[in-house]
Amino acid sequence: MFHRLTPRGTQVSDSTLSSVAAQGATSLSINSLTGRTLLAGDYIGLSDLLFRVTDNATASANILTVSVFPPLRKAVASGATMRLQSPVVKMKLKAPVSPVWGRAGVLQPMEIELVEHIT
Repeated sequence: MFHRLTPRGTQVSDSTLSSVAAQGATSLSINSLTGRTLLAGDYIGLSDLLFRVTDNATASANILTVSVFPPLRKAVASGATMRLQSPVVKMKLKAPVSPVWGRAGVLQPMEIELVEHIT
């Protein structure tokens, strides 16, 4: 379950990509103030995708280069907004689900499986 809404590092405000991020990339370059940090385990929202920072990173020359997982599933343009506060991801059902209604119209517990919705 996703609980962390604020990064643990010192780069706590949203930012932008400083260069194009190619599909399959495992690192991102972010515009930042020198000395700001993102820590392993922090989350980044970018173009409706969600990434986890894999290694601690510190900005140098106003660029913060971070390693992320999973690799980018699509290319993202320079200047794209990086959401660090309460990052979000678009999801869709992996397969259709039919609700099961019990007595008195009560919906029975069920499991659903979600996957990223990549556009």
